[in-house]
Amino acid sequence: MFRAFKKSFVYITLLSFLVLFTGCSSESNIEILKETASPNGYYTAYAYVYSGGATTSFVPRVSILDSKTDKKKIKKLLLQGGNVYSAYHSKDIDVKWEDDKNLTVTYSNDDKDIDLKVDIIHGIKVKYEKKDK
Repeated sequence: MFRAFKKSFVYITLLSFLVLFTGCSSESNIEILKETASPNGYYTAYAYVYSGGATTSFVPRVSILDSKTDKKKIKKLLLQGGNVYSAYHSKDIDVKWEDDKNLTVTYSNDDKDIDLKVDIIHGIKVKYEKKDK
């Protein structure tokens, strides 16, 4: 009887960890705030917020993806992290195309909370503007 209990306990524990870790990286933790195509339609900029749950802060991110990316794969790609901008402690992020080769990212994060700021990607120059709080 003890052996059956021990085996059940191990299965329940493993299943609990599986559910916990799967839930921590779910595509449902991504809230796309803005999705905007470049004027020529080649790229799409995504301003979005990732939330790791109750124990972590909001993570504002910006990614630029090829506009031909399969719609079913977009959140999976965004889940891998921003490829242009990533910070902590805010839900305030915006993007605006100036033209085909220039994108402006507007944010309100403190500079100490920013861990990624890319100036050029795919030949697109990224300009950053900090909002006043």
